[in-house]
Amino acid sequence: RYQPPTMWGRDSLIAMSTLLDAGHYAEAEKMLLFYRDHMAWNEWNNCIHANFHLSGRVIKPYCAPGQEPVEDLMAPGEWTNQMRGPQLDAMAYFLYCVSKYHRYTQDREFMDEIWPFVLKVGNGIAENRKRQYEGGVPSEYYDEEKWFQTYREDTGLIVDNCWESDILGEYSLMNALSIVGFEQAYRTSVALGDPQPLWHRRSQELDAAFKKHLIRYDKEGEPYILKQVPREFMLDWQMKPDPDETPLTNFGYGWTIAATVPMYSYKDEVFRRAFANVVDPKGESAGWGMWWATTAHAAFEADLPDTGWNYLDKYVAQLPESKQAYEHHQIVEGLDGKKRRATLNLFSFAYLPHSIIRGMAGFGYNEKMGHWFFRPQVPDEIGTVRSRIRIRDTWFDVASSGKGSTLAEFKIDGKDLLAAGGILDPKYIDGKRHKVVVRMKR
Repeated sequence: RYQPPTMWGRDSLIAMSTLLDAGHYAEAEKMLLFYRDHMAWNEWNNCIHANFHLSGRVIKPYCAPGQEPVEDLMAPGEWTNQMRGPQLDAMAYFLYCVSKYHRYTQDREFMDEIWPFVLKVGNGIAENRKRQYEGGVPSEYYDEEKWFQTYREDTGLIVDNCWESDILGEYSLMNALSIVGFEQAYRTSVALGDPQPLWHRRSQELDAAFKKHLIRYDKEGEPYILKQVPREFMLDWQMKPDPDETPLTNFGYGWTIAATVPMYSYKDEVFRRAFANVVDPKGESAGWGMWWATTAHAAFEADLPDTGWNYLDKYVAQLPESKQAYEHHQIVEGLDGKKRRATLNLFSFAYLPHSIIRGMAGFGYNEKMGHWFFRPQVPDEIGTVRSRIRIRDTWFDVASSGKGSTLAEFKIDGKDLLAAGGILDPKYIDGKRHKVVVRMKR
């Protein structure tokens, strides 16, 4: 999988989201501008390419009229790993990240600079138009000329015809990302004085469709969330399936967790129960670095700390001997003589800080209610964890302890705020430094 010059839209945006949580605003700003300036735009499908060369170019079959192909820059075979498109989740995650940047920084000057591109991305994914699948596998989701409607008429869900896993891409990944991305981008548009009501409507429509078609129930009425579902089970199916009989149904979350965490968690009882029913609490599911890291993050969000720490234990146990799980950087020289910095994204690095920040510091954001909160899940064996959190120019020194679903202690600068339920009052985002003490219990 080592493809040095390849940029992966969704995964690098996850890294951007982590940078924002960690307070690295300048780095995230550079990444957002890189997307605006270099992201290859698929003209005939009006969307971002699934992945692209770091120059912004793509291979000849993906080029729209007038686009210069990457073959002019690279040696044959140097860039070989291309997903089929269109892959729309990078667009949804871009909307989420640029809105998250504004939430953290309130940088109006930067938002004015990048806003035209945000409108292009948001309206591109919001429109209900026909798009052409660029892969070669037959599918019921498009016609004989490989055209399909972005929003399925029978479900209202976005069809993400990326050829990444089986024929249909990650249904819950695509739609959960879009629910969050659209709503946060809409709130940002209102704050900037340029409201985009279509984005808000799409978020509401997708949220209703997600709950209707992607959250299923067994005979006892317990919910299960499916990663992707064959059509014959999409509408009427009300039983927990036999995986041997439904090979396209995937109960392993994988990176889908990264999408659903911001919108559905302890804040949504149905999701919390579905997650608890689907994920192995011992962390024994097959996977790799980012699967375990994202599952840990989701477990912390769902107030299932033991499950979260079991997945983190497995993640640590599988680290290479070097203990290094970060991105690898390399200078690549193209046929044009220009040198470019390429990155191998090891994925688990991009996801792991989210779970650590959410578990250790208990720091997060309620995407539905629009407030910051502290809700740690720290094992008794660790005791108290001390973290430093940044929101804009305000720093919070956080002492976190305890795990469970009940808040036992919450103080800011010595003031007892237990009645606030761990919610951070915006008045404390004042450019000063504050001390936070937060403790959970079962």
